[in-house]
Amino acid sequence: MEGMCRHYIRANEQGEITEGWSSGPHPERNTEGAVLLRETYSYQFRLEEEGEENPPLFDEEGRPVYLWDGEKAIRKGE
Repeated sequence: MEGMCRHYIRANEQGEITEGWSSGPHPERNTEGAVLLRETYSYQFRLEEEGEENPPLFDEEGRPVYLWDGEKAIRKGE
């Protein structure tokens, strides 16, 4: 379907999300080992369908902020 973008993440062995992107601005990015979150018309990456555009994945000290539970992203500490 024209105009559709795919949103992907990668997580480390601890389940911490370390990368997230949209195929809109990154159509040639290697998706091997990545999790496809969704196909959407949203050009900008979002962890959730109606969530924040391009959310920060790391805190001020460089630690991952989100975990991948196998179905959805969960903010650490929640």
